[in-house]
Amino acid sequence: MIHRFKKRNGIGPADNLEFEENGDVYFREIYIDNFHDYGN
Repeated sequence: MIHRFKKRNGIGPADNLEFEENGDVYFREIYIDNFHDYGN
């Protein structure tokens, strides 16, 4: 699921994401999306 999330947002598999407790996801301190919005 993480790889689908990354692909949909134009992020490579080796790129590290920062996940917040509320589901917000950041890449290089830029807000990308909310992880809770993605289903299986």
